[in-house]
Amino acid sequence: MPHRIVAALPSARLQPYRDLWTANGGTACTDADIAPLYQWQVEMCSAWYEVLAYTETVVRHALDNALRQWNTAQGLGPDWIAAPAPTLRRVLGARVMTELHDSASRAAAKRGTADRSFGPHPRQGQPVSHDDLVAQLTFGNLVHLLPITAPTPQARGRLRSNLTRSEQLWIHGTQHAFPHLPNVSRSRHWTRFSPGSSVPSSVAQGYLLSSALERLRGVRNRVGHHEQMFRVGHVQRHRDAILVVRAISDPAAVALQALSRVLSSVAAEPKP
Repeated sequence: MPHRIVAALPSARLQPYRDLWTANGGTACTDADIAPLYQWQVEMCSAWYEVLAYTETVVRHALDNALRQWNTAQGLGPDWIAAPAPTLRRVLGARVMTELHDSASRAAAKRGTADRSFGPHPRQGQPVSHDDLVAQLTFGNLVHLLPITAPTPQARGRLRSNLTRSEQLWIHGTQHAFPHLPNVSRSRHWTRFSPGSSVPSSVAQGYLLSSALERLRGVRNRVGHHEQMFRVGHVQRHRDAILVVRAISDPAAVALQALSRVLSSVAAEPKP
């Protein structure tokens, strides 16, 4: 029974649930009263974990494919993390590139020791590959491969090409990861997040997409840190996830919507 688990939790952790319960009109506030709300919170996080796991992986794969092609066209081959073209090298940044290589190297080193529960790793002894490096890209890394922070009009006027490096990369490379974005970006859900007239029309859709991904990253961080989900606009953020995936693949978006439990979880939130 969930109230027995709640009874074993610290009072400070339960206080937000008590506050929400009473704010919604609840008169009593025992462990038994808020236990269903706490259970709902965990179930909502679980539902979001599924959606975000699929969304992040689909976006990572799409960007990887686009950047493999772009980097190859620059004459440096498909390994765009190990040997990025200058524009991409500046967008990634030296710190991120070092972190990706270090993380992949640590993961490769761990493959050398057989796990007691699962036995030897199937890739034991193999060197770090491009796929190993791509697997280390965080949600934040993915967002920052796209144009996300527009310069002020004054700063833009000082740019040689009137475009930032991430905007240039978007026009020539990363936008190809999202072939259906022109249709998706017309959604009324996204048009209210317009980046403004100071952003060139050639990169406006990139800012719409990165803005949606940044909102989803906020949800992911709350799920990952077991934070309360009360103030998350679940319906709106779920719409963000479906539109992001739809910009890459409509069949994948349809499948994601069909398996998602987020909206049904929203409807099941306990009320006083």
